[in-house]
Amino acid sequence: MENLVPELHTLLTHPSYLRRLTGMQAASIMSELDEELTLSDLLPLVLSLATDAVPNIRFNVAKALVTMAPWLTAASITTSVMPCLETLREDKDRDVVYFSKEAIRKIKEEQKSKLAAANQ
Repeated sequence: MENLVPELHTLLTHPSYLRRLTGMQAASIMSELDEELTLSDLLPLVLSLATDAVPNIRFNVAKALVTMAPWLTAASITTSVMPCLETLREDKDRDVVYFSKEAIRKIKEEQKSKLAAANQ
């Protein structure tokens, strides 16, 4: 992780949108490895791309957040993820709007499932 996280930061801030996209996809996959790392490093990196100039990056933020959601705390979803997705839902690009709405729906469904399982 000492080597990967700085490299991800480099990719996510690279001028090439393809490298930023690759870094974001790697961050979402890596979120499965360590909850603490996800909350402290990976989630903030992905969220920072929500304002990227390239719509493809912005809608992939929504997709990455869905992938990361199972390893996030309810508090981080409420305070960070959902506000980001709500902002993306108002984007001028229709693909960004579509994927952010889908992400909101999927994350809410997953939260309901977790709550139902916890209540059994």
